[in-house]
Amino acid sequence: GLMLGLSYATGGTMTVAGKKIVVIEKDDQGKPDVGKSLLAAAYADDKVDLAIGPTASPVALAMLPVAEEYRKILLVE
Repeated sequence: GLMLGLSYATGGTMTVAGKKIVVIEKDDQGKPDVGKSLLAAAYADDKVDLAIGPTASPVALAMLPVAEEYRKILLVE
């Protein structure tokens, strides 16, 4: 659904303001420590601007301080 929505919103170009949207999928396995480390790596190593997920509340609670530290957006489903 996310990919379809992004494609629809961008008219199939997958670009916004001349920048290509790249979606990177990572699996937190429902584990707070895994989610926290994956998010930190995504912000630091992958240079992501926006993270979407997780679906489990304990993982979301572990990830929130990471998003705050990096001053980035985390959309919790």
